[in-house]
Amino acid sequence: MLCIECLRYALNANDLHFTYYFSFRRKYDYENYLCSLLIEQSSVRRTAFAVRSFNVEVAQIRDLAINDIATQFRFQFWIDIVNDIFDEKKSGTITSGSQPIAYELNKCYLTSNKSLSKKWFKSLIESRNSDINLSNFPFSTLKDLETYFDHSLSPVFYLINEAAKSIYTSNATKSSSRSSTLQLKLDHIGNHVAKAQGYANILRGISHNAKYGRCYIPTEMLIKHKLSFEDLLRKLQTQAVKDVCFELATSSHQHLEKAKALCKDKDVHNWLSLFIPIIPIDRYLRRLQQSDFNAFDSKLMRREGSLPLRIWTNFKLMKYRLK
Repeated sequence: MLCIECLRYALNANDLHFTYYFSFRRKYDYENYLCSLLIEQSSVRRTAFAVRSFNVEVAQIRDLAINDIATQFRFQFWIDIVNDIFDEKKSGTITSGSQPIAYELNKCYLTSNKSLSKKWFKSLIESRNSDINLSNFPFSTLKDLETYFDHSLSPVFYLINEAAKSIYTSNATKSSSRSSTLQLKLDHIGNHVAKAQGYANILRGISHNAKYGRCYIPTEMLIKHKLSFEDLLRKLQTQAVKDVCFELATSSHQHLEKAKALCKDKDVHNWLSLFIPIIPIDRYLRRLQQSDFNAFDSKLMRREGSLPLRIWTNFKLMKYRLK
């Protein structure tokens, strides 16, 4: 049944651009790809694919560029694309022959009645292109880390929520004040899910980032647990490493539980599919706990074959329990 449902969504990808970033997301952002498949409103689902593909694209710039000059050229390319999308005189120049993700972003912006905000796209770029965040040890405190999540992950949910807003505000029976309240509730949930996802990403990326000489764990946490960067680089399974992973996982879990509690609000029940990432994040934290908070455990590095079924069944259960 999962395959049938996913296929039904995938068959909407009837043009080359959608198919391109459909495959792009499946390769580089597998969990969010699965979650996006199950978004119930077709226009919002398409926007989710476009926005998340854009986010992956800008997040990969630093790793894929061969030098600093190439990095800046790539960032400038996306800055120009965003400016063109929101410029009425230039948006028409983004045609089917354009870069696939750029074309889809422009299309989603227009079909959402231009409800997507330019500031959130700029935030996704600028958060990766700032001098501090391009350094190898960018975060001093947990507050610095969460501020980074606010600029690099939360805007993804805000943009998807804005696409949803274009649907529920079209219902004439709902007042503008009620629509604004719903928007705030969706954004509040999205912010907590984004932070939970951010902490999980830090945990997952410890080994990868160490390979490039980077450490995104806040300096204050390293000092607190007397953990050296060399231990991370060597993938030593020390108690200090486990303590740091436990603290990061606890922060992720706290945001996750807050998001789950907010999802019980009846006003957001029709939009629960926007927050399906709760399920794979929760699953990762459970697997990390089972590995005794050893972020270097090879089992955590492998893609879980049963994940698509787990996401689908847990989402159906979540909806049923909240009826």
